[in-house]
Amino acid sequence: MHLELKLGEISNFINGGAWSDTEYVDSGYKVVKVTNMINGSIASRNDNFLSKKSYQKYQKHILYENDLIVATVGSHPSQKGSVVGRTSIVPKEFHTALLNQNAVCIRITDKRICQTFFNYLTKTILFKHHIESRAQGSANQVRMALGELKKFSFLYPPLNTQQKIASLLSNYDKLIENNSQRIKLLESMAEEMYKEWFVRLRFPGYKNVEVVDGLPVGWERDKLSKYLKYHRGKSYSSEDIAGDTGLPFINLKCINRNGGFRRDGIKVFNGEYKETNVAYEGDIVMAVTDMTQDRAIVGRVAKVPAMNQDKYIVSMDLVKIEPLNIEKDFLYALLRFSTIGLLLKEFANGVNVLHLTPDMIYLQKVITPPKNLQIKFEKILVPILKEIDILNLKNDELREIRDLLLPRLMSGKLKVEDLDII
Repeated sequence: MHLELKLGEISNFINGGAWSDTEYVDSGYKVVKVTNMINGSIASRNDNFLSKKSYQKYQKHILYENDLIVATVGSHPSQKGSVVGRTSIVPKEFHTALLNQNAVCIRITDKRICQTFFNYLTKTILFKHHIESRAQGSANQVRMALGELKKFSFLYPPLNTQQKIASLLSNYDKLIENNSQRIKLLESMAEEMYKEWFVRLRFPGYKNVEVVDGLPVGWERDKLSKYLKYHRGKSYSSEDIAGDTGLPFINLKCINRNGGFRRDGIKVFNGEYKETNVAYEGDIVMAVTDMTQDRAIVGRVAKVPAMNQDKYIVSMDLVKIEPLNIEKDFLYALLRFSTIGLLLKEFANGVNVLHLTPDMIYLQKVITPPKNLQIKFEKILVPILKEIDILNLKNDELREIRDLLLPRLMSGKLKVEDLDII
């Protein structure tokens, strides 16, 4: 039998806590902020910690694995990039963390309702429409009142059906997580190999190479201006990225903290552009703007991945890097895994937004090995990068299938009662 129930009848609401920034410490008990809510989960991003004393004081804001968090403050949900109504599921590594303000934890208490089923329910248009229609405030700042959130109503199927739907959707997320862990491992392998060969100088045959003044014979120490040329990205207006069709637009949100490509950051561009603003699969881009407090984006690079696209437009917040007198994938590894990013971030200036003058890239000195060693390194590196691309494409496909199944399962159009799902 189906039951129509309001959210306030089946759950507890745990508000995020408010505490002074002076209570944060360098290490201790994790705090979850709205900025940690990424891609439906919680990600480490400029993490904050509380001491044991503060942690004990704020126990009523504690989170547990599989809790649901909803952001309650931000720009209107009809605007792109709004966080109001954004939901995230607490992963194992944030079990017993504390929730900060501007978000609420929803923990199901009714035994007739499956928490995981409810978590997926909040990703449907039905839940998003409830948020969009009831958030109060101006376009730039709205708040979702908890009283309105508690009014969300849904016709819940029997518990056994809920559990089957939750299990089916969870299987896709488990596959995505497994692939994501493999991607992290492959990236770590690439970084470790670069450092072993070109930082610790234990490259193949290093015992037979003479070292003079700390540099193996045949290696060079020179400015980056010898090895690359940068091309500025495209300046744009809000109208240029307002549509749903056009060319994929690589922007600041496509750069991970400390480097690497964020596929979910891509926008759509439909304005005019020059050929110098165009990037292709395998090209290198570098952030020259940053809005993070710890300068974790500026000076970092990413490699345009395989995404079944002909070409991309690069935004003005990035520069495209063209290799000169150097192997392309080796250059990517040098810019990604060496200390170049750490050096460049110190030259960025600004108050709320940091800007790096691209010419500063040219002035940085680097050590480069002979071409034959670069090529030998690439023979190992390139298959790793290709495997990362393949795994990312698989994850895109899995997300697409999961998101197509979600509304059909929740509406009951796709029946699961007869499926043998545990």
